[in-house]
Amino acid sequence: CSDVPVVLEDGTAACLDVINSGRFDTAQIYYNAINPSAAWARVPPGWRGGQDFSGLVAACTDQDMGILNIRVWAGGVLANPVPPQRLFVMTSGTDMGNEIRCAAAVRSALGDDYGSPAQAAMRFVLANQDFATRVIGITELAQLDAALDAVTKGPLPVAAVSRLEALWANGFASA
Repeated sequence: CSDVPVVLEDGTAACLDVINSGRFDTAQIYYNAINPSAAWARVPPGWRGGQDFSGLVAACTDQDMGILNIRVWAGGVLANPVPPQRLFVMTSGTDMGNEIRCAAAVRSALGDDYGSPAQAAMRFVLANQDFATRVIGITELAQLDAALDAVTKGPLPVAAVSRLEALWANGFASA
């Protein structure tokens, strides 16, 4: 572990202040296969997955807060190879082009080995037991079916998560 201090973006620092106030029982935390940084102590050098949310899950855990996982499918780009018509990027450090590029890299890294793109993305978030629930947000009934099938299949295996870790570490460059 490095002694170099982590400098978080203002939005994340403000979230940490709110969490650490001890005045809330739950928090909605952004976490998905493109940007899982909320569960990390720090992002890897060269991080290109969007806003650095490092430390949010740990802070919620320290405050004994329930954690709701939001943006499981990153606004839809992880659920479907065809980007949604109205993709809303809600974080800093990224844009629509980057979200689409990162989602394509995630799909390429996982292939069809872990179900459909929506199932693989859902299975990724299921692996993190720090979350009390997942807020998936669906636009069509087939997405609900994909989410239910993913729950039945269970969390991604370690080998799949290792593929994603390599992807995050190299700035989402194709393997």
